[in-house]
Amino acid sequence: MTQPARQPDGSVPFRLLPQRAGGAATAGPPPGAGGTADPDTGPRVLLLHGLGIGARVWDPYVAHARPGRRPVTAELPWRGTGGRWSHHPDPRVWMHRVLEAALEESGGEGIDVVVAHSYSAMLLLNLLGGADPDRDGASAHPPARYGIRGLVLVTPFHRSSPEDFDFAGFTGLWDRIEPHMAECLRVMGRGRGDERFLAVMARRLCELIGPYGWTRFFEQYLRTPWTDLAALDLPVLVVSSPSDTLAPPAEAEALARGLPRAELRPVPGCGHFPMTERSAYFAALVDDFVDRFRTGAEPAPPPRPEPRPAPVPVLRTGPGHGPGTDADS
Repeated sequence: MTQPARQPDGSVPFRLLPQRAGGAATAGPPPGAGGTADPDTGPRVLLLHGLGIGARVWDPYVAHARPGRRPVTAELPWRGTGGRWSHHPDPRVWMHRVLEAALEESGGEGIDVVVAHSYSAMLLLNLLGGADPDRDGASAHPPARYGIRGLVLVTPFHRSSPEDFDFAGFTGLWDRIEPHMAECLRVMGRGRGDERFLAVMARRLCELIGPYGWTRFFEQYLRTPWTDLAALDLPVLVVSSPSDTLAPPAEAEALARGLPRAELRPVPGCGHFPMTERSAYFAALVDDFVDRFRTGAEPAPPPRPEPRPAPVPVLRTGPGHGPGTDADS
């Protein structure tokens, strides 16, 4: 695989890392296979992590994903290790480069599904939908350009109108960032770590992202009202968490309503990281979505982990489906 050249500061901006669905961490042949394993022919799934957290956040999901999938995780410039990615005035250029590299890696076949979390979900939508108030959609990069056939947006940030932003909400979000980074470290550490230590490390992570990185986050968030959602006419699964204290669940619901062919699936009993905190449940949702949009089947009931959760509402939108919820049986 061709990797991107190093930047002037010595860092690698991003890397694509093939995985093996069902538990293995690499795409190499299984032990004792005696040579190269037969390549998977299932759907390609590109996994994009959020701000300040690396590709390992997807490991629990990959371990539960249905065998035959072809997952590829991306180590992105905003993984929280510093670097100069945020010095570029428009970080969508990095998303464009990652998608082009994934398309090239597929041999031109395209990416069946892009699964993007949090900041990356927002950046992806802003790229595909041309979130520019003064360009009339001219900067949009349609999904077909990258061979993308479906999207999974995990705990995304999105507001429909500039008036949805106010100063109190803006400062309130900023106040939640350090506690969120501590949560991020706690999730990655599987609950291990002293609270004071996590608080110190969270502050350090915020410092590594730096003023430019946080400015890029807020700039892209403020652009979201201009994303042309109507132009994104492809299957989309929006995954939210009712307990998310960072990305408001109401924003995920509004986003699903605004997309032509989207459905909303809340994941109970977790925060901002359903792919890690409820990985088996999340993997079942994604597997079902991928299989359905490739075959045209109707939605299946959500998975029922032990103990059995309350019925999960499904918001279906688009032609023939008005806003509303259907209770699962």
